Amino acid sequence: MFKTIPLLLTDGTVKDFDFMAVGTTQYRYKQVFGKELMVGISRLINQDLSTIGEDADFSVIDKLAFIMNCQAEKKDLNKQNLDTFLEWVEQFEPSSLLNNMNEIISIYIGNKASTSTPKKEVEP
Repeated sequence: MFKTIPLLLTDGTVKDFDFMAVGTTQYRYKQVFGKELMVGISRLINQDLSTIGEDADFSVIDKLAFIMNCQAEKKDLNKQNLDTFLEWVEQFEPSSLLNNMNEIISIYIGNKASTSTPKKEVEP
């Protein structure tokens, strides 16, 4: 899935950033950061999906956004590491990526409004 999100930069301007999630996103995340992506995402919310989990690590959002931005820009992910991640994330206002958490996760998970309609109505 591909999406462009406007993000607030440290200089106060807003810039559009492209993000793309593909089948290798979780593997690239582990390659660069050494952690399982879905474990980090699942820790963000509790089991009933109503509140934030106790052991939530919000840096997973920044890291996921970085990987998906690299994929959208066709960067060589073999050359990406913690230093390139930190350089990338330094351009944003502290809460810019966090404020877009739902959109970033939705890109990865592929949530989008369905455009299909049922062929036949089910009668009660």
